[in-house]
Order: sequence, then C-alpha cells, then structure tokens
Amino acid sequence: MNIKVQACGFVLLVILYLLYHQQHTLQTYSRRAFLRFYAVTVLCILMDILSIVAIESASHLPALFVTFVCKTYLITLVLTALCGVMYIGVDILLSNKAFRKTEHLILLITSVICLSIYLLPISIYCDPVTHIVYTYGSSALMTYLGAVGLILLNFALILKYCRQIRVRRRTGMLLWMLVWILSAIIQFLNPEILVVGFGSCLGVVIIYLQFENPEINLDRASGMYNQTAFYEFIHQIYYDRSAYTAFVFINDHRFSGDDSQQTMQDLAKKLLSTDGAYIFKTADDEIVMLTPASMWNHADTASIQKFALDTYLSASSGSNLKILFLEDCLLTPCQEDFFSLLRYCRRTKIKQTVQRFIPVDSSVAAHMYAENDLIQKIDDAISQNRIEVFFQPIYSTRQKAFTCAEALVRMYDAHGDLLPIYDSICAAEESGRIHQIGEIVFEKVCHAIRNEQLAQYGLHYIEVNLSVAQCSDEKLAERYIRIMERYQIDPSNINLEITESATMEMKQTLLTNMEKLISYGVSFSLDDFGTGYSNLHCISDMNPGYVKMDKDFTAKAMSCERDYELFKKIIEMVHSIGIRICVEGIEKEDWHLKMKELQADYLQGYFFGKPCEKKKFMEEFVCNPHNNGVW
Repeated sequence: MNIKVQACGFVLLVILYLLYHQQHTLQTYSRRAFLRFYAVTVLCILMDILSIVAIESASHLPALFVTFVCKTYLITLVLTALCGVMYIGVDILLSNKAFRKTEHLILLITSVICLSIYLLPISIYCDPVTHIVYTYGSSALMTYLGAVGLILLNFALILKYCRQIRVRRRTGMLLWMLVWILSAIIQFLNPEILVVGFGSCLGVVIIYLQFENPEINLDRASGMYNQTAFYEFIHQIYYDRSAYTAFVFINDHRFSGDDSQQTMQDLAKKLLSTDGAYIFKTADDEIVMLTPASMWNHADTASIQKFALDTYLSASSGSNLKILFLEDCLLTPCQEDFFSLLRYCRRTKIKQTVQRFIPVDSSVAAHMYAENDLIQKIDDAISQNRIEVFFQPIYSTRQKAFTCAEALVRMYDAHGDLLPIYDSICAAEESGRIHQIGEIVFEKVCHAIRNEQLAQYGLHYIEVNLSVAQCSDEKLAERYIRIMERYQIDPSNINLEITESATMEMKQTLLTNMEKLISYGVSFSLDDFGTGYSNLHCISDMNPGYVKMDKDFTAKAMSCERDYELFKKIIEMVHSIGIRICVEGIEKEDWHLKMKELQADYLQGYFFGKPCEKKKFMEEFVCNPHNNGVW
C-alpha cells in the first residue's frame, strides 16, 4: 500500500501533539482555531490512509462504503482549507466584529461544496500491479475547486486585512498555503504521489513553529505569560465583553534599589500559585494578574494586597512596589483605551501619589479622557497658531520702573476660549508637546523684542520659562541660539527661568545647556525659590543671575512674623553672594513697601499688573511714561 508518506505525516502530528500539550497554554481564540485546524488535519491524514486501504480492498468491501470513505477524505481536504480561513480570521474578528457575518457566509458556501462532493459522482482508479490509487471525476473536481477557492479567499483576506493580522500569523499562513499548493500540484501532475495529506501536516507544523508554540507567549525566566500574550488576552476580553479583575504590580524605578528585581521575582512566584489567575509580565517588568470577576471578591483583593505588600516589606528599602487595582477591566469602550488607561495611571497615579494600593475606577478613566481631549485641543492650538504670549511686568526697586517682564503662554480653543493654564502645561509636559510649545513661545518673544524695539524703552530683558521636560533636552541650547540668531537680538535681552525641581531632576543636562547659553550671553534665574527642594546647592551649582522668591513663600512672610524673618535672612544671604532677588506674589501696597525695606531688587505681582497681551503690555507698561517712578 502507498501509505508511507501519510504514515510519516501522522507520526509528525503525534509528535506535535506531545510537544504542544506538555506546556502551559493561554486560552485564546487563536488556540481554539489552531486546535480545530490540527484536529481536521489529523482527520484528513487518517481518512487519506483509510481511503487507500478501502480502494485496495474494494473487492472485499461494499462499493457504497468505499465511495463514502473516498468522498469523506475529499471533504476533509476542503475542511482543511476552511480551517485556514477561520484561523486567519481570528485577528480580523477581534478587531472587526462585522467579519462574523462574512464567516457565516463562508461556512454556508463550504457546506454547499461539501454536500456537492457527496452528491456528485466519483471514479476510482487502482492499479493491481503498481498499487497506484487515486480518485477522479466530478466529485474530485469539486474538491479541487472548493479547496483552491478557499485558499485564494485566504490570500485575499491577508491582503485586505493586512494591518489587523499579526505578522507572524500572516507569515505562518502564507507558508502553509505555499506548501499545500505545491503538494496539490505535485499530486495533480503525478497521481501516484499522494502528498496532499502530508503537505497539510507539514503546514500545521509550520504554523505551530511560527505562531502557536506556547513558548512564544511565555517569559522563560519567570514562567509568566509575556506582553504579547497579555495584549492578545485583553483583546479577547473586550471582544467577549467578559468581566475580569486586574492587579498591576509596578516597581517604581525612580526609587528602586538593587534588590528590586528580587522583590518582583518573589512576588511572581506567589502569584503563579493563585488558582484561576492568568499572570503576565510586561516589557517594563511589571506583573499583571487577571482573574475572572466571578471568581473574585473583596476578601481576595485584601489577601492579594497583603501578601504583595508583605513581599515588599520583607525586602530591603530599595524596593518601591505599587499596585494598580481594576475591579473590572471593561472600564473603557475598547482595548486600545484600556492600554491608554494603564499608561495614564503609570504617568500620573504612580508618580503623583505615595499610596501603594491604587484603585482605578471610572473616575480615573474620565480624567484620562479629559486629558486626552485637552491634548487634542493643544494639538489644534499648535497647528492652527492659537498660542499667544502674555507679558507680566516686573518692577525694579532701584530704577523705580518696569525694566523687565515675564513671558507666559496662553492657548485658545477653536471657539476662542482660553484653555486652563495649569492643566494645559501639565498635559503638554506629560505628552511631550511642551518642547514644541516652548519653542513657539521663545520665538514669539524674540519676535517681540526685535519688532517692538523693547530695549529702547528701557526694558532690559524678557523672562522665558523652561519646564522640567525642556531642561532634559540635550539640544535645547543649540535650538535657542539658532532662534536668537535668526531674529538678530541681543542675548542679554533674554532671561531663562528654571525651577528648583528641574535642577534636581535634570542637573547635568541642564548645566551643560546653561554653560552654552551663558557663554552666548543669556542670563538665568532660579524660579520658585523657597519651595520644594530648596537648598543652597542649587544656587552654588547653577550660579544664576537672579533668584525668584515663590509667591506662596511671599504670602506666608507677609502673614507670619517668623516666616518674615526667615524671608529676610534668605534675601540677605542671596545678596551676600552677589545674586539679585525678584519677589513674586506682591498683591498689596504694604507688601510692596515691606519688600522695598528688605531691599529686594525686583517685584512682581498683581499689585503692579496681571499678565496681558503684548499690545496692552506695550501701552500700559512700556510706552506709558506715567508708570515710571510712581511706585
């Protein structure tokens, strides 16, 4: 009997079964589709063997039975091609539910083809000498047409939905189709060579190696599922709309020590023993535990929280474990928003809170959407030139005149309404837009200095704020110098403000930029002095030309004698090392008088004037001589 090739294919499938089932596998649509593919391929190879046996033993068997076996084998060939279509359709379906109707239509057409194979006549050839056997006739022709049609459909789906289908799945299916088509051509041209069934087996092996090997979804070091598996599983959760509880264990690397990795490993070992849970490790070394909500309760939440934090506490102080808890993963309409929510929580909740256990609910999602909406408005403001610069006057106590001003950004929406200043700046910093906004503001300031000839009115410089994110930009100095050269302005007309927090977080990069800009002629001031990280090291390392006392510190000094004395001593100390002082937050006349007594160099606040548009600033504070000397 000519069944050696088929027998080899069957052995190959048995080996594949043993390899596949000795490893942990994630319960996904892809896995189910592959197992159907595998089962049909096994059936195909067995029916191939059985049909050969039946044909060669036809003289001893009922003709109807032989015909039934042969036609069943032909149908399994069509079903194998159908499984290929259904397998490639997994990715399409998860991103496009409407594809379900297409699948139903494909199943209906395939059913008609299979019924036709049973109804159409079939002829059987068997050479008693050479033992060459094969089938032909209308039934066999329908098989070839049906299988080829499904193969072509599979190829068309790959072309149409290329972006929705993962690369490895596409590659695996294309290789399978190539092997199967080559096998069919060989058998069609040489009927005595029965390799179609073996080709199907070889194709399944290729798909296994390319995409369905369980090791592809595993992090070998930890035994957890990896990020690829995590993304796929979340997509499936959203497709099924099934409720899952999620714990995201994050080690905040900003404060982590050498033992942080060991802490996460210890935690992973405990989590892997949790019944009914799926444990994933992300590319950022975070651990995610997903559990069906029906299996979970508040006692379980408390238990997980306890042993996670116990693991943290048992480690040395170098670890900084934090836990995001989502009682229901379906907080957002789609899986893309879910991943955005996790990124948002990492960016805001992890950095901005000292809590270790952080519940994530619909209110957090609402804040994320509000921020996304604000970012979109910021993008529109950038692209449609709706970013303006306001100027707030700064009063010189020595010259008794407005000799400088602070440039402040203002952004408008499509209706002309002002975007919330603080929230907009925070959103721009977090999203990276602050770099572009900063350059726009700086360019507008340079334009104003040149076009309005501010220096001739006695305006010594304009202050421009630098955010923490901008201070981390290694090319900041080069870009700002190019802008100043383009507008041909005197660099002494520019003063750059930096906060103490910026000096702490981006010290080396900032100092490098400062050296280049100071060499060019730009001056610097240290803003918000008296809050946050306040210390003399900042002044010593930076050697700024000016120090600006924070407005909250000013308000405290004006209401408390003790704070006033401290305020006074700081001014004296800063003056002693040759650095000038600008006091922010001057809102009342008596505050103005007290600051004059303390010999502050510059004063800024609503008492003198609020930030205003360039035109108003020019009219009221620059070109108006009545403002000089009246304070």
